[in-house]
Amino acid sequence: ILKETFEFYKPLPAQILGTVHDELKFQFVSSELWIADATKTLMEETSNKFLISPITMSASLEVANSWTK
Repeated sequence: ILKETFEFYKPLPAQILGTVHDELKFQFVSSELWIADATKTLMEETSNKFLISPITMSASLEVANSWTK
């Protein structure tokens, strides 16, 4: 269930490369790694704000030079 109030956020300079089940792969410029942390925070805040549930959503962050299997 979504709450009735919506807010729009300025897009971060990141590109979604793909999704696998509950995982999102993003590409960031290596000199702008703060964007990875900002994306994680934004995902958590947005999910927890709009979803009505006693369970909160949390995300983990891994930064690497290439994809891992």
